[in-house]
Amino acid sequence: MIRYGIIGYGDAGMVHQKVISRLSNIAELTAIYDIDENKKEMIENKLNGVFAVDNINQLLKYVDAVSICTPHNTHYKLAEELLLNGKDVLIEKPVAIKLDDAQKLAYIAQQENRVTATIFQHRYEPVNVWIKEHLDLGKLGDLLSISVQIKWSKHSNYYDSWKGKLDEAGGGVLINQAIHFIDLANWFGDGIKEVYTNNIQHRSIEVEDNAIVSLKFKSDAIGLIDASTSAQKHIGTTVEIVGTKDTIKTYEGRILAWTSKSDNDIVNMNAHIASIDAETWGKKYFGHGHIYQIEEFVKRCIDRMPPQIGVLEGAKTLAVVLSMYESMRLKQPVKVNYL
Repeated sequence: MIRYGIIGYGDAGMVHQKVISRLSNIAELTAIYDIDENKKEMIENKLNGVFAVDNINQLLKYVDAVSICTPHNTHYKLAEELLLNGKDVLIEKPVAIKLDDAQKLAYIAQQENRVTATIFQHRYEPVNVWIKEHLDLGKLGDLLSISVQIKWSKHSNYYDSWKGKLDEAGGGVLINQAIHFIDLANWFGDGIKEVYTNNIQHRSIEVEDNAIVSLKFKSDAIGLIDASTSAQKHIGTTVEIVGTKDTIKTYEGRILAWTSKSDNDIVNMNAHIASIDAETWGKKYFGHGHIYQIEEFVKRCIDRMPPQIGVLEGAKTLAVVLSMYESMRLKQPVKVNYL
């Protein structure tokens, strides 16, 4: 039984708490640490038997593994301290805001024989698993393009917190929202080699809230990330993959079009997805993948095998995002600088 802790009890931390509570056969939530004193009483009243600790030193006494669900700029230092104290660590995206820090965490984890992983939950959703399998088996033919449209609504008060501060968030819509789908595109396409970013942001915030990025994959396929948090209301996310033999389009984890499938096939596939993804693990746009990824992480803590998305795997997506920001600054295409 893995004794589990969480650092940061905001939206993401609450999802991790809910999932761990469902994994009671392999994990027990024992402690939560949040710097907000008001949350301590809420945790103690809401979660029987869970310690609402005052600092990390207290947390260390009660846990074997920890989820880090805090502002982006805190991920590296928290993960480093946990790893050096013999804890396995699951880090909400991004793994860090500097590529060198991600590399350091991977080295420390190896030296300390610790299990580490980065949250990119959409890889675990059934529709995306199917798409990846079809791509790897060549059923879509040669990949031609991957296009992602992210149209979300975040009002100005959303950016009043750390999410609107460049030194704390590391950026805006690209590193906060779009990163999940940049990860999918990079995974589906077996590597993005070049990016070219255009962006715009409201003057009242330090980070971009609208960005369009042209992609070029290692295979010479092309792609597009069109991301905005300025929509008047939440529209959602669509992903479209075009190959020489087949085309697939999804919306919020459901299939909109799959040219090689009949309408009835698509209805049945979506019904299957709905049947196994019936539970909501947080806000709708979080998707349903947290349960699968966190369960996998806990199992890897038990069997000591590497998880699917370790720190270095998560760092690949960070490298793409940081290259997008470099392109934004230089106003020209940039080659992706992987570790």
